[in-house]
Amino acid sequence: CIPVSCAYGYYVRYRMREKKREGMTKQFRDLMVAITSSMQAGYALVNALQDAVMVITGLYGNDCLVARLMRDVIEGNEMNLSLNHLLSAMAKKSDQEEIRTFSEVVIITRQYGGNMPHMIKELADLMEDRMEIKAEILSATAAVRYEAYVMDLIPIAIIWYLNLTGAGFLEILYGTAFGFAFMTGCMFVYAAIVFWQFYMMERAIC
Repeated sequence: CIPVSCAYGYYVRYRMREKKREGMTKQFRDLMVAITSSMQAGYALVNALQDAVMVITGLYGNDCLVARLMRDVIEGNEMNLSLNHLLSAMAKKSDQEEIRTFSEVVIITRQYGGNMPHMIKELADLMEDRMEIKAEILSATAAVRYEAYVMDLIPIAIIWYLNLTGAGFLEILYGTAFGFAFMTGCMFVYAAIVFWQFYMMERAIC
């Protein structure tokens, strides 16, 4: 039970990080849509960022992660810090591919010119497409993933049932040195299979 509990705790922490990352991606997609709308209406970049933060705050609250990151950029710009440097720092702090790409697009466009609203909108559309594809993959593989979870529980359920109804059947497996070594090896093989299963499922939806 101890190794299983440790592995499950790690998986729960991993899923929480992924859920947080997915939430940030959705928030940032909405932020970029708001920035594009403001810039197309004639706002300068900094003013568009301020307007977008107000929109995001209205949607997700004052404490949403993306709003806090953008407020740091706006406050730093008001203190006459380099906007490019602030965007790079934001991308590094967030550790999000989408935010890093957005920062690079804005920095390069400010340095060399280009249609920034159009490029930001293209990036937002790309993020939207990736989110839709991921949702479709999750929907298409839902039945298979649930079947895999059931198959993971069957060996444990069988051993539990035998131990409850006929402990004598398992005495040779858990009451002798050879049986103990054999079942320990089986446990490691079983754990490796479950780990590989979760790894493959996560790779399929990433």
